[in-house]
Amino acid sequence: MKTALLTIFSFLIAIGISAQGCDNLIISEYVEGWSNNKALEIYNASPNPIDMAPYGIVRFQNQNQDPSNAVDLQGVLMPYQTYVVVIDKRDSTGVDFEAPVWSELQMQADTFVNPQYNNGTETMYFNGNDAIMLLDIDMSGGLVVHDLVGKVGDSDFPDGWGPYVNSQGETVYMSQNHTLVRKQNITIGLTSNPASYNLEAEFDTLPANTFDMLGFHTCVCDPSVGIDEIQDNASFAVYPNPSENGFFNIESEHAISHVSVYSMVGNLVFEMNLLEPKQTVFIETLDWTEGAYLVNTRTSNNLVGTKRIIVK
Repeated sequence: MKTALLTIFSFLIAIGISAQGCDNLIISEYVEGWSNNKALEIYNASPNPIDMAPYGIVRFQNQNQDPSNAVDLQGVLMPYQTYVVVIDKRDSTGVDFEAPVWSELQMQADTFVNPQYNNGTETMYFNGNDAIMLLDIDMSGGLVVHDLVGKVGDSDFPDGWGPYVNSQGETVYMSQNHTLVRKQNITIGLTSNPASYNLEAEFDTLPANTFDMLGFHTCVCDPSVGIDEIQDNASFAVYPNPSENGFFNIESEHAISHVSVYSMVGNLVFEMNLLEPKQTVFIETLDWTEGAYLVNTRTSNNLVGTKRIIVK
């Protein structure tokens, strides 16, 4: 992989494309947390086992069009399973640049890589404005791009992707200090460098240092969960929408056991566990800021779904 990387980039001119959807590996989660809390999750969206030996992950630092050293993947990834790569910072006495990855994240790792910074040439030292690419070597020795998070050489957004204004009036980015989870309807990776990168179309955003979504991924490619996800999204409603009187209701065909509500930039604003699941749940919004929110529900028979609501 490293030898091939010396010859490619040419990527920005021409690349090989083979994916058709539900037939390859994709990047299903991107963790850019505090300090060294960095992780990537790879998902097999296909119905067949995939040998990961030809695959690698590289980083493009800032607006650089040259890749980092490759993280070579290993092992066979079974259908609809995940592989979690975490930066190798585990020294409990480490401080500053060598601070250890939090124990909660270490527990989710399938492999640890890149213990040394090496002047920024290693993949896992991303910080929210570095494009991340998943690729492999084809039979002719050329490189095939299977997925890309961000845009390589993005001079329009040099500081990150998914800009928004925080409560202090500062422009910050969803790709920094957030966990990004690939939307469940994404069945194919981004296989070419986009004219502009739309992070919100590809990922849902969760707060920094959210690690409990690692180790599994919900995707419509998987017949055991994809149909349930679509059906459940269709079988619950939020109303009134927009919510203009300080409340809304959630109504479902199945008894609801858990509700969480996130702002569009990934901040958790409400959470409820129902010891006695109900088909109708009342949510008060008097103290909420006006805007759009994502309402996530889980039922007592473990169906999950997401709806968007506007609060005025």
